[in-house]
Amino acid sequence: MKQYTKYIALGLITLFAIIATFSSLYYPPLNNKEYNFHTKNVVDDIAVIAQTPHSVEHPNERAEVRDYLVTRLKELGGTVRIYHEDSVENHVTGYTHVDNIIANFPPSDPNNQSYLLLIAHYDSRFAQDVRGEKVYSFGAADDGYGVGICLELARGALAYRNEWANGIRILLTDCEEPKMVGMKTLYASHPELFEDVALACNIDARGVKGPALLFETSPSNNKLMELYKHALYPYGYSLTAAVYEVLPNNTDFSILKNDIAGLNFSVIDDLKYYHTDKDHFDNISPRSIAHYGGQLAPIVKEFLTNPSYTKESFKGDEDAVYFTIPPFGMYLHNRTTWLITNLIILLLSIWALVIMKHNGRLKLTNTWKEAGITIGIALAWACIGTLVAYLVSKAYGLPFNPVDIRYVGCDNILLFLLLTGLVTSIIVIWKRMQFNGSGTIITLMLLSILSYLFLNGENFFFLIPLLCISSTIVLYRFIHWNVWGYFALIQLLLYAVSFGYIFYTALTIGSVGILLFAGGYVLTSVLCILNYLDRK
Repeated sequence: MKQYTKYIALGLITLFAIIATFSSLYYPPLNNKEYNFHTKNVVDDIAVIAQTPHSVEHPNERAEVRDYLVTRLKELGGTVRIYHEDSVENHVTGYTHVDNIIANFPPSDPNNQSYLLLIAHYDSRFAQDVRGEKVYSFGAADDGYGVGICLELARGALAYRNEWANGIRILLTDCEEPKMVGMKTLYASHPELFEDVALACNIDARGVKGPALLFETSPSNNKLMELYKHALYPYGYSLTAAVYEVLPNNTDFSILKNDIAGLNFSVIDDLKYYHTDKDHFDNISPRSIAHYGGQLAPIVKEFLTNPSYTKESFKGDEDAVYFTIPPFGMYLHNRTTWLITNLIILLLSIWALVIMKHNGRLKLTNTWKEAGITIGIALAWACIGTLVAYLVSKAYGLPFNPVDIRYVGCDNILLFLLLTGLVTSIIVIWKRMQFNGSGTIITLMLLSILSYLFLNGENFFFLIPLLCISSTIVLYRFIHWNVWGYFALIQLLLYAVSFGYIFYTALTIGSVGILLFAGGYVLTSVLCILNYLDRK
């Protein structure tokens, strides 16, 4: 029975990692009394907003939503104005009118003129072709979430208005879906509305459920991320900003992010509902709404009550590196500390290889053989996964896109089968070849260095497995503490499950080849650590 202990432990750790990742969404309370954010208020607003489709193709329904929002903002005490533009060109209807809504909630001291700009769009998606069927979104999540959350954030902040040193401006844009023509028109015609804005927060949805992800920031965000530390239940990866650049999506934030410091939030799960008739009230997720609030409400309070924040406060000089490992939270580094971290882990890895050499477990020929076979397996499964994604896209009559294949009904089943094949093949080959992990360490070192150099330092997805393996070997050598291996497995699997979930839901089955490549190294890292758990 003793020989199976480590496998039982591995199974329990894997289960814990899955539960911790997917329950991270459930940490925020639906009613956050500390910051006066109540999810039900947002739900009630969405129930009105999402009664019917209200896209650029539905001017009357759009007007009804506009009038409701103007009434709500006036009830909150805001100074409300509609910025109307006639005959705005767009690619859907040719021309349309645009009604952007601005509501000001100024600070009590007129000498303080720094504003937090909360942005969401109130139009829903125009006609979308879903496998030959024309459908319209009801805009419950995209962007009923954003509109309702803006209203609730303002309502909650008004409870401590006597503490405000800065003000709130709410911008509810029209016609965001047809290539952000509403924001483009307003930003070009009324630049004065943005001159006193020190911070912008855009709230959108690319899906209907899951954790609210900080998926994008303005450039040079190191000072901005210091403000984000105030968020409860943080969830974000600096790598997603780079990934977002290759996606066929933009938001209102895209128009001003190079001029105004800001944060961009979105849920990204389930893309099958995104921009379709399934984006209606019955499919909203109150837990997702609470997660938005759990991050944004503390940021809003910090900004409003701190007189030191001005437009200059968030002008950084570099991009931070950050990633989330639930339930431990966010790891945030500036470029200097991240470089030092990389160097320490690389030195630790070299130390681990020296220990393996000293113990007679490292032979150069075998190490390079293991490295070659390991990377060969990972590349083979990357090709297999990409081929499967291509064939599935053709079977469903969809264009192949390595970062966006929606409306595939069997994608999760295919992912499970591909992961099963990957796991089985690696375990069989490792046992047959009697690998010891030295080849995995070598290739992880190389991949960490290459991704650091060519992905602007975004290499945590290789660096974390490398740290887990190397620390296990070094600690065992000096204090014979193989129990550390279990802690290393926890960290490794929490990272792998949480990032894998975000990566796959954001990029769909089109990205499964990349996911299998990275997953191969997670698995070989697990096998390396398991080698040390039976030692005395």
